[in-house]
Amino acid sequence: MGLEELIQTIILALIGLFVCFGGYKFFRASITLIGLIAGWFLGNYIFDTFAADFDLADNTNAMWIVIGVCMAALGGSAFALYQKAIIAVSTVAVAYWFYTAYSSIREPKNAGASILYGFIGVGLGLIVGLAVYNVQKWTIMLLTAVIGGRLAGNVLAPVLVQIEPVRKGATWIMEHVFSDSSGALKVEVDDVGVLAGLLMIILAAAGLTVQLINRD
Repeated sequence: MGLEELIQTIILALIGLFVCFGGYKFFRASITLIGLIAGWFLGNYIFDTFAADFDLADNTNAMWIVIGVCMAALGGSAFALYQKAIIAVSTVAVAYWFYTAYSSIREPKNAGASILYGFIGVGLGLIVGLAVYNVQKWTIMLLTAVIGGRLAGNVLAPVLVQIEPVRKGATWIMEHVFSDSSGALKVEVDDVGVLAGLLMIILAAAGLTVQLINRD
């Protein structure tokens, strides 16, 4: 892992942990950070998907412009709209989460399937966003704990899996939970994916507990 990747990993992990454990108490800061991160991933997705069509695949400046616009749009909207922004930010975050998670298990066979997964993710995200906005306190704590845990788990898993006991534990779970009687994997998952999911569950549970204790 290079220095740039290491710095990015540390920053994303710290943001994830902050949102996970302080999402409700520091809601405006958390929702703004979620908006910025959602904008980062949305910008990357848009650029990776459409850059080749405009002969911009190797244009770093164009990539950063797209990412910057998306981050400014979502992060700025989240900060300005505050609680109402949770609808838009949740929609984008859950949609991206669903698309990437489901695609890793069942890779889209064509563009139509890929678009379908995207629309399903948007629908789920909109439902979550509306629920959070209307129910407020409990769902805000749950959503920020899960999103923060997911973010931190995703960036920490590739680092922690290099530790031998951790890798062996993730491999054991993969072989005994995600494999059938013949030893073949029932889903397309690797030890990093297993560890990321496990970290998300642990961190989300811990984050929700801490937020409930410190909610007042």
